[in-house]
Amino acid sequence: MSRLIGQFYYRLTQSGNLLGEFSNNGTLFNWTESADLVREDNKSIDSFEGTYHTTWQEGGNPCFATLIIIPKVTTAGPAINIFELTWTFKNQNQPTFYGEGFISEGILVGSYRNFRNI
Repeated sequence: MSRLIGQFYYRLTQSGNLLGEFSNNGTLFNWTESADLVREDNKSIDSFEGTYHTTWQEGGNPCFATLIIIPKVTTAGPAINIFELTWTFKNQNQPTFYGEGFISEGILVGSYRNFRNI
């Protein structure tokens, strides 16, 4: 598989779910992605942090994954307003995509890739 590098944004809905768009070095358009909050997380619905069931399409085929959004942690401690994201397909032991983002004007915006280290 070739190296995939892309960008995304998510808006938080009043229900705590996510709606957004993404593109990458293999696309010519922005595509939609939506993610439903896994309610067992007991997280605040006004925060991006949490576990989601997310869906999008690639080449007309639906894709389903678990998306986890957590604060970025460095050797100096947790980052403020910077998040790590991982997308893991069902029946896989490790994430398929890795991302990092930050919140600007209520929107989580960032980049992602299909390899762990840059």
